[in-house]
Amino acid sequence: IEQEKCTGCGECVNTCRFSAISEKEEGEVIIDPISCEGCGVCSYICPEEAIKMEKSISGEWFVSQTKYGPFVHARLGIAEENSGKLVTEVRKKAKDIAEKEKLDLAIIDGPPGIGCPVIASLSGADLALVVTEPSLSGIHDMERVIQMAHYFKTQTACCINKYDLNLQNSAQIESWCEKNSIPLVGKIAFDEEVTKSMVQGIPLTEYTNNSVSKEIKKMWQKLDKLIAREEIKK
Repeated sequence: IEQEKCTGCGECVNTCRFSAISEKEEGEVIIDPISCEGCGVCSYICPEEAIKMEKSISGEWFVSQTKYGPFVHARLGIAEENSGKLVTEVRKKAKDIAEKEKLDLAIIDGPPGIGCPVIASLSGADLALVVTEPSLSGIHDMERVIQMAHYFKTQTACCINKYDLNLQNSAQIESWCEKNSIPLVGKIAFDEEVTKSMVQGIPLTEYTNNSVSKEIKKMWQKLDKLIAREEIKK
């Protein structure tokens, strides 16, 4: 913040959703760099243009070649939190590669929550698969993410992971999805084979052909149809 320009109007303090901006008793407005997510809203709304965004390297992105196709990913710096800008950069690179190689799909693995990285993951997507668990916090987060996705006009589908750990809550999720016209594309049971496949670094669908693996394959078939339906709408 350029203090000589700042008039102390408080617009930035009131607008910051991360409570990263505060005003001292003597009237000086300061930004907490740890709480700041770098979204830039304060700089945008400042009537005096007193807030300048400074570049900060929070991580690096890479492109790797796999047997499934190109894989664009990022590595955060030590003690750095994920940022919407980093997610956006990864998405841009993935889009460029997909267009250059004429690939049909780009799959984005979004983070949990509803913060800036999630918004950056959802915006412009054809379909969002919301993976939830049958816990009270899981149900709450599922509802918030789906509501936010619909705000960005992104179609959603839902999958219940480890549904058999709480059948009552799973039934509640199914009821909520049906009531809100959200396709429930999969119910994945708890299975220790999932952990074993992760330790080996092998996708579950290649590691084993058990019931959970088959359910995941069925889920993809349903998602493929939903994606095709969204393409037809366009």
